[in-house]
Amino acid sequence: MSIIDDRLRAADPVAGRPYSHPSLDSVVARITTSSQPALRSQWGAFKLRMASAVGVASLVTVGGIALLQGSVPSLQILSLDSTVGASSQTFAATATTGTMMIYERLQFSASPDLTAPTNAPAYKLKIPSNGGAELARLAGIFGVNGPIAASNGDDWAMTGSNQSTLWYQSSDGIGSWSYNAVGTSPVTSVDGGVSSSTVPSDATVEADAQHLMGELGYDYTVGNPSSFSTQSITTTTATTYEKVVSYDVVVQGTPTDQTLQFAFDGSNDLVSASGPAFYVVSSTNYPLQTPLDAVATLNEQQAQRFATHSGIAVQGAGATSPPGKGSPGSTGLTTPTAQVPPTVDATINATTLHLAAYRLADGTLWLVPEYLFTGDIDNTAGSTSPSSWNAIAIDPSYVRLSNTALGGITNY
Repeated sequence: MSIIDDRLRAADPVAGRPYSHPSLDSVVARITTSSQPALRSQWGAFKLRMASAVGVASLVTVGGIALLQGSVPSLQILSLDSTVGASSQTFAATATTGTMMIYERLQFSASPDLTAPTNAPAYKLKIPSNGGAELARLAGIFGVNGPIAASNGDDWAMTGSNQSTLWYQSSDGIGSWSYNAVGTSPVTSVDGGVSSSTVPSDATVEADAQHLMGELGYDYTVGNPSSFSTQSITTTTATTYEKVVSYDVVVQGTPTDQTLQFAFDGSNDLVSASGPAFYVVSSTNYPLQTPLDAVATLNEQQAQRFATHSGIAVQGAGATSPPGKGSPGSTGLTTPTAQVPPTVDATINATTLHLAAYRLADGTLWLVPEYLFTGDIDNTAGSTSPSSWNAIAIDPSYVRLSNTALGGITNY
């Protein structure tokens, strides 16, 4: 060895005493033994923990969804802009010969025994979007063959080669159609005196009408016929008689203010028909006010309307005009005075629930639950007459009425 090697060994305390592990065999055994089972066990535990975490998260998510689905959804406020179709309401005040004639103000009362459900659905509607296409479809059903003419974007018409006419219109809100096989000849109601052999039987025209309704394909139904009647059509050559059957349109078992009508002649040929054109988009259940609360609403409407009309002036009565404003001597007129209508009692005896067509402020069309009240009016002359009135049945919290929707009370 060199002197340098000797010096290095002297500087290293362990030089010449190599390290020997006290348990070298056990180390070798651990290195050579496979560790795969331990890894699988740990991975399995990891997967179990992950699955548990995902399971808990899923339970939370599903629970949250269930909670949301189980909660009561907020109901749309129905801002009723105007009535459409047959339910359009007009207030009982008309101008005649320059003088406003104010009819009786009704004071409603009702039996506490009136009952009604606590909630009922309102239905959102749609009408055929393409009037020309709808008219063409109807023409195929009624056998009208002619060119389509449109008076505007909402009203469509067709005249067939045999002078039959067909209309489809949506300008009044709910789509409607009308068919006439003999043009526009005047129709006269016939109360009696027509032989049963001259017109088809009730059962025959009802079966014919049911067949046509199936071809029309709208998703509403009808109840039992509301009426059968006989009418005459007089032309320059002859007078013919027809049997007419009328129906109230029904949606999900509830009658509406919409009607269908069919007329058949003595040969059982269709002479005329008319009805609504709409489909139901969706329905929403709304809580209803009680019938007695709705009666109170009728009284409030009467008070509001007659408060407006109480200041209406009537020419030809009252004090003379003040100086400078037109004296009686120069004009022959007196200062108008207010006419206050008399108040009479109206007793409501019964109520039914039906659906009335309304246009909302956003332009959509809905069938809205209404109470149809029936009862008697004690007239100022001392007599009693039967009448009926309608009022919105939905809880007022969910309804907003515009002036055009609050058209007053219709006496039928």
